[in-house]
Amino acid sequence: MTDYSSEAQKRQFEQMDSDQLMAILKNQDTSSYTGRDLACIKSVLADRGLFTSQEVLKEKKELTGIGGWLVLPAIGLVVTPFAAILFIIIDLEAMEDMPRYQYLFASEIFFNVIIALFAVVTAFLFFSKNKMTPKVVIAFLVTNMALMLIETVMIVQEFGSRVDSEAYTDLIRAVVAAAIWIPYFINSKRVQNTFVK
Repeated sequence: MTDYSSEAQKRQFEQMDSDQLMAILKNQDTSSYTGRDLACIKSVLADRGLFTSQEVLKEKKELTGIGGWLVLPAIGLVVTPFAAILFIIIDLEAMEDMPRYQYLFASEIFFNVIIALFAVVTAFLFFSKNKMTPKVVIAFLVTNMALMLIETVMIVQEFGSRVDSEAYTDLIRAVVAAAIWIPYFINSKRVQNTFVK
C-alpha cells in the first residue's frame, strides 16, 4: 500500500534547495520537523547523491561541547564570583578607612553581590548545558555593563574632573565583553549545538 502522505512530503522537500535541506538536517530541528520529515529530507538528498549520515553529522559533532572559543566565557564564569568576593572584601576594608565615601563602597559591594550571584546561576546553567544558557549569558553581560555604567557615573559625580582614566576601565571592559560575546552567543553554531538540554 502506498503512503501518499509521505509521497506528498517528499515532493514538498524536492522543491527545496539542497543547502536548505542539509541545514535542516544539521540542526535536527525537531520543533519544526517531525522524524518522518527528516527521513523524507534524507531520501531527497540521497536521490541527489548528497546524503551520507557521516557528512551531515560531522560538522555538528565537531562543533559541540564546551570547547573552542566557548572555553573563554566558561573560565570567566568560574573566576567572576571569586573576583567579586575579593572586591567585596577590599571595599569593606576601604569603608573603614574612608567613611566619607561609604555610600560609594556600599553600592559597589551591592553590585558585586549581584554579579557574584548572577555568575553562579549562569555558570550552573552553562555547565549543565541548559538551553536557556545563551539568553541568561546575554542578560548577565547586559546587567554587568549596566552596573558598571551606574558605578562609573556615581564616581564621576563624586570626584568630577579629578577622575582619571582608570575609573572608566571596568566600564570599557564590560562594554567590550558584551560587544564580543553577545553576537557570539546569538550566532555561534557551537552554542546552538551545545546548549540543548
